[in-house]
Amino acid sequence: IYTDRMEVPEEGQDDSLAALAVTADEFLMPRLLSCCEEKLIRLLSLRNAVYLFRLTDVISGLGELRLAAADFIIRSFHLLVVKGQD
Repeated sequence: IYTDRMEVPEEGQDDSLAALAVTADEFLMPRLLSCCEEKLIRLLSLRNAVYLFRLTDVISGLGELRLAAADFIIRSFHLLVVKGQD
């Protein structure tokens, strides 16, 4: 039973939340999708920013995540380029 609360394991949290967001979108659960989006925004990092931005192409209900990820990528672009060369 969905209770509007979730606990996601610390390890791989962004992957778990992304999968849950896809499921919430498929089953038309906007509140769950919104909860996933809020948590994913807080988890934005150099490691996952591009992945999460691309996720917003798959799920149209993640507009805030799309803006936050785009902003993060723009602000961190110089670090992403350097990290990508390693």
